[in-house]
Amino acid sequence: MKPRLNLDLAALETEFHRLSRKLHPDRFARAAENEKQWSLADTALLNDAYRTLKDPLHRTEYLLKLEGADIVLEADAELNPGPIQAQVGNGRKDPSRIPADLLEEVFDLNMQLEEMRGLHKRGGADPELRSSLTRAKKKFDRLLGEVDMDLRAEWLAWDEGDQAARLAAQERMVALLDRRRYLSNLVRDVTETLGA
Repeated sequence: MKPRLNLDLAALETEFHRLSRKLHPDRFARAAENEKQWSLADTALLNDAYRTLKDPLHRTEYLLKLEGADIVLEADAELNPGPIQAQVGNGRKDPSRIPADLLEEVFDLNMQLEEMRGLHKRGGADPELRSSLTRAKKKFDRLLGEVDMDLRAEWLAWDEGDQAARLAAQERMVALLDRRRYLSNLVRDVTETLGA
């Protein structure tokens, strides 16, 4: 059975609980030491797998990575989350992965963010600047929602397609994940600056 991106989450949870009961370390309390270690290791692996599979974005990243896609897993991206830079698997910055349609707008946004941070340090306020940043955050939130809808459509194409369709959907999903990560970083930066 080939991996799927669209999952029945209730069935996933049921299977997780079934396997958890089977592997739980308490069941091996009187077992040999190697069996206890086996139980602990398998329980940790099961918990990691469940966390990955129940989260739609982590599931997508993981399965695409298994298929050989050149993506940065969310956990890896957290090491250097700046919105202006995209990161590839080997740690180099890859400017081609920055959404071109956002470059000019993000340049202006970063200037506004720096201005707002400076105002915060000096104890000042600028309601017009705050309003502009709030509008930008709403726009980026909306764009994130659009990316999520596009990803769900690609999951179906990937799940139901032949090899060529899966590869095409995979390519589109990699671009969508890069865009989503970039937009998420923008939303985070604006939210943090407005909340400071």
